[in-house]
Amino acid sequence: MFWNNHQRLHLRQQILTVRMRNPLFKGTFLIATLFCGIPAPADEAPVERSAEGHDRIEKLIKQLGHPRYVLREQAQAELAQMGAPILDALSVALSSDDIEIAMRARYLLTAINIDWVYESDPPHIRKAMEKYAKENESQRKNVILKLARRTDNPELSALCRIVRYDRSTRLSKFAALVILDTPLQGDRWKDRRELLNKQLKDSRRPAAQWVQHHINDHPNRQIQVDEWVKVTENENQLWRETSDKTNREIVQKVLLHLIELLKNGDREDETADYEDQIVKLQSNSDQSIRELVELLLQRDLPRVIEKLGDKFSDLFSSDPSLLYALAYAKQSLAKEAAATDLVAKARKINPSMPANHFVVGYHLQRHGWYEWAEAEYQIAIDIDGMKTPASQQAINLLSEMLHDQKQDERAAEVLEPLVALLKRDPEQRAATGQINRNPNSIYSRLHFFRACQHELEGNIEGQKKELLLAVGEDPKDADALIALFRLPDQTSEEQQATKARIVDAMNAFRARIKKQRNSATPLNQFAWLVGNTLGESDPVLAEEAIRCSHKSLEFNPDAAGYFDTLGRCYYAKGDIENALKYQAEAVRLDPHSGLIRRQFEFFKRSRKE
Repeated sequence: MFWNNHQRLHLRQQILTVRMRNPLFKGTFLIATLFCGIPAPADEAPVERSAEGHDRIEKLIKQLGHPRYVLREQAQAELAQMGAPILDALSVALSSDDIEIAMRARYLLTAINIDWVYESDPPHIRKAMEKYAKENESQRKNVILKLARRTDNPELSALCRIVRYDRSTRLSKFAALVILDTPLQGDRWKDRRELLNKQLKDSRRPAAQWVQHHINDHPNRQIQVDEWVKVTENENQLWRETSDKTNREIVQKVLLHLIELLKNGDREDETADYEDQIVKLQSNSDQSIRELVELLLQRDLPRVIEKLGDKFSDLFSSDPSLLYALAYAKQSLAKEAAATDLVAKARKINPSMPANHFVVGYHLQRHGWYEWAEAEYQIAIDIDGMKTPASQQAINLLSEMLHDQKQDERAAEVLEPLVALLKRDPEQRAATGQINRNPNSIYSRLHFFRACQHELEGNIEGQKKELLLAVGEDPKDADALIALFRLPDQTSEEQQATKARIVDAMNAFRARIKKQRNSATPLNQFAWLVGNTLGESDPVLAEEAIRCSHKSLEFNPDAAGYFDTLGRCYYAKGDIENALKYQAEAVRLDPHSGLIRRQFEFFKRSRKE
């Protein structure tokens, strides 16, 4: 049979693909030898990341475009043997002027198998990455965003893999920009920098070099800024050329990083042009506009939000959350009258829909805009008089928000009408299941808030009375049990009674953990209770609490409250460094929570003492 070059190449690529996906097919290279005239390669061996190794890779990539077909095939086969370590060089080869080199590099990038999951990965990273190779670009982007919710070393390590090895240059850059947004200052800076250097130091991909540029110390900050200006110009050029190596979102994020560098380098007067570029790039996509506004709020760029509001006025005027963001921007720019008008306009949207106002209120609370959040919660409550799940949930969240701000008297006042309604109306008591609340837990919270107010006033007897009423309504109210445990001037009988209540609650949580194996809530409740009480004197209990807390974070890896719990559990064990580490993560995830921040400050004082 006569085989032309095209047929040989096609067969060779089929064989190569089968072999790389299944090492049992090494013998198929004998077929390649017979039909294509290509010698069978030696057994696979890891590529040394040395100067000689890099030179060999460069030589082979150049050989992909050799005039002789056999030598091109030989180079492709040898490169395929090298596996993942050559992906950096292949990504660069995609831009080669030699069409043959670019074509073969593209093929190798899709054919080489990459191990996305490492043995050292914790379970939640394994779960996130196990299907990565089979997912499309949109799904892989969602994995990157999921990893970005936490800033621990396993997440950074997985992101580095994507920077180095993802076949999409866009996703490689997106993952790098996520790393750039990760806070690297403080006590963990050295550890993070070592990890990133180890993972990316010999990578030639543009995205890896961005990270290197970010983490390495520059004696001259202005040089660092100027280098990133060049990165920005290059990405803009790629975008204008409609290249598949970038997109609008990447260019915007690169611009945002440049603006941050300029502000930190005392060159804020140069940011206006780059701010305008961000707005000019923005497309008329509702979801991407909302995502950009969130980014701008995180980076405190009110002028850009204001310009977006002018460009997309129709969308902003119909979306209460965007109106509040614009009001915040106006307020930051000392335009109080305009901010007041925007807030009034936002509150009038959806006048008969309590659920919408409840959702907006929660959004505002997450941003720390408490006065606006309270007003939206109150609108939801007033619309239907506490008869729907939305208005009842608004009451619960408003009372908890006030408690977080140490306004416990007001928290109790907000909750009291709902408690009265539930106690007199059996149908309403039954309906609390729709908001995942047991009526008794709501009654308990009312007494707990009153107890906290008595504590602020120094009324210990009043505090004790309300706490006993709280645990009478809900024996598993961890906050009430913790407060009882810490109550001063207790008799030995009272102390023993409190410990017995705590043990009973612990056992109830353990039973729920066994029954609800896929639920984070009982794990967190057990850990919070133990970490604040008996775990402080019992190392075995403290270790159990730490295990439960870590397990809860496998289910909810970006829950600020669960990191708050984990910090407390490590504090109970006496491990102040880990307590601070995880509490800092809680603060990052919810920077406006008073309870979380107060515990963080307490840990910092404890370390000094």
